[in-house]
Amino acid sequence: MGWLWPIGLGLFAVAAGAVFMAFRNPAFIAGLAKIAVSAAWKFLAPIVLKPETPEAREKRIEAFRRNEVPATKQRPHPGEGGHR
Repeated sequence: MGWLWPIGLGLFAVAAGAVFMAFRNPAFIAGLAKIAVSAAWKFLAPIVLKPETPEAREKRIEAFRRNEVPATKQRPHPGEGGHR
């Protein structure tokens, strides 16, 4: 069983060398960045680009014409507004 340690150490060294060589290549870093941005966009696109119904669009335009502040789902911070 003592011969497994040198083999494991050798495999670890080869893997570490491969990672080191890969990260020295700018194309590899660009590819990783592209994959990361693509995954982030797949997650964020449905949130950012929600389809707007015609009724919601009309309400938004009318509120803008009346110079109203749009309602948000956020609660005020403690100490802001409200009663004590």
